[in-house]
Amino acid sequence: MNKLFWFWSFIYRLICQVLTQYRYKENRVFLLLNYRWESELSQLSWRERIYGRKLWWTRFVEDIVGVRQPGRQYALLGVFGPKFLTQVPMPLPKVWLTEEDVEFRFTDYANHCIGNVDLSIGFKNIEHPNYVRFPYWIYQFIDPGFESIDGQIGFSGRTKFLPPQEFCARIKNAQRFEGRGRFASIVCRHDSHGSGAGLRGEVMDGLKEIGKVESAGIWRNNTQVLTDKFDDDLSLYLETCRFNICLENTNSDGYVTEKIFHALLGGSIPIYWGGGMYMEPEVFTGDGIVLLNNLGVKGVVEQVQLLEYDRSYREDWLAQPVLTDWAEEWIEERLDLLKRKFIEIRK
Repeated sequence: MNKLFWFWSFIYRLICQVLTQYRYKENRVFLLLNYRWESELSQLSWRERIYGRKLWWTRFVEDIVGVRQPGRQYALLGVFGPKFLTQVPMPLPKVWLTEEDVEFRFTDYANHCIGNVDLSIGFKNIEHPNYVRFPYWIYQFIDPGFESIDGQIGFSGRTKFLPPQEFCARIKNAQRFEGRGRFASIVCRHDSHGSGAGLRGEVMDGLKEIGKVESAGIWRNNTQVLTDKFDDDLSLYLETCRFNICLENTNSDGYVTEKIFHALLGGSIPIYWGGGMYMEPEVFTGDGIVLLNNLGVKGVVEQVQLLEYDRSYREDWLAQPVLTDWAEEWIEERLDLLKRKFIEIRK
């Protein structure tokens, strides 16, 4: 019975993936396989609202890498489906990409499919000629020089993609804490996945003794303000919050997603957990972030209390730079490396 379920589940996913290619003809430079959950791919209005009709990757190939001929240029594979598809011979260069942790969650893909594809892209630091470390947050926020955004809004509501220089400048110049009417916020869908299951609840409960923590997402929702007042624009909402709880699902080395950058771009002080022993050292100095990795829940509560009530401590703490002096240069180096790899593997 179990085998039959997985067989029909695979057939369903395969059909959805085929249909998706036709619904999103703007992305036909790619053959998309296992790239996202089919439920998301098939929800046209939801996808357009959050991502726009064109994937960041489509724009990258069209505007940055360059297209030499009409039609599909690459096969883009992900973790949301059977791994054996990465082993199937294809007439296109195969690119495998993960937006998820593969150490604790999608463990079938822990080897990053390096031996099966022409180019593997992920969070981990892996030395291999077929691999590029290119974390998810870069293609949620960074404009590498697109010819036109065509109304694409990125993941955080109306926030446009930003060139590396402007992206870093916004974070460095953000006015944090003062003049913000909301104490703390959290916006998430669950607290049950990965090695951090239950941790969001612990932090939220601990901070309640200091002030109200608004949960504006699906999980533990206690306010409709994000939708009613800010039209689901997360960046605008975070501009009104002094702190933002932005924990990853897992604490895996190098696994840093868009969450902490949402807070920093909105000027909220991030209360963060993730990245393991490799929390973007090329980008973050280690200052200006309440880091659960080091403090534990009790320590987080104590540090937030200091920041909330001790002006002298807060001013000294906020005066430390969040980003390294070479963060912008590192982002540009990643983009250039990715471009060169796409050019190398095309047929």
